Amino acid sequence: MPPAYHPPASCMLSPHERLFSFLISEIIVSGMLSPGSSIVDCGAHKGGEACLYASLAPARTVHAIEPQGTHISKMKRQYNGSYLPNLRPLKGALGSRDRTASVHGAHTPSMLVNVHARPDANASSKHINVHKLDTLYLDGGFFASERLGFAHFDVEGSEEDLLLGAQRILQRDRPTFTLELTLRARHAGATGEFTAARLIREVDRLGYQVLFVPEQCGIPPDCRNVICVPKERVARVPALVTQHTVPVDASAAYRPEALLRVPLQRGPPGNETAWKFRKEGGGAAASPPV
Repeated sequence: MPPAYHPPASCMLSPHERLFSFLISEIIVSGMLSPGSSIVDCGAHKGGEACLYASLAPARTVHAIEPQGTHISKMKRQYNGSYLPNLRPLKGALGSRDRTASVHGAHTPSMLVNVHARPDANASSKHINVHKLDTLYLDGGFFASERLGFAHFDVEGSEEDLLLGAQRILQRDRPTFTLELTLRARHAGATGEFTAARLIREVDRLGYQVLFVPEQCGIPPDCRNVICVPKERVARVPALVTQHTVPVDASAAYRPEALLRVPLQRGPPGNETAWKFRKEGGGAAASPPV
């Protein structure tokens, strides 16, 4: 029987990632994160995951970083104020350099890749600030007084570029973080063409163990989430997370396409009707407004 858990009704979570949401919830409420550290949700879209994290950990600040102004406005209307005052939306993106960039079109995989193109004068483009995570936390940035405990990176092919701008904060704070992998595709990102295998090796070089979540993330059939845990903290991973993930071999010969043969799980383990929402530190969280 899993620990009591149920996501708040008003958090707009993806119906495709129920197992993933459950596992991240276990990590947050288990006490695994550094005391007092903050949480980043990058590529926050309409704020569903950020809402979940802020509800699970009301004493932590949750930064929801999103390039689309309409989604930022929606988060402020729906989640800020007396309900989730610890959820802080920030319009922008994360990358390898601090700069201004152009975003074209709606929230699509190509949109976030376009964040890393040069700014242009196209009237249909929208200009946003791209931040290094290192700058935000270490170089007098917006989060300079904080430490990073957990990060959810949903950046549609820009993962490698984001990690290039987060090298120092990952070494200083050793947060747990997540990435999406497209196991068959080759991405044309800001740092050139890369594959899931190359990204896994980069995470390993940073001293992290990759835990594969056997659940399709979103519409692409080869999309999977991974949880990246500092190797020195693997022993602190909650048992349910260990039981329902697969550790990934980061050797140069490893082919992540093999992960497609891992049987998928449909939602969290246990009796779904018995879950109850709980928060970090114990006890039930307040019911969100309808």
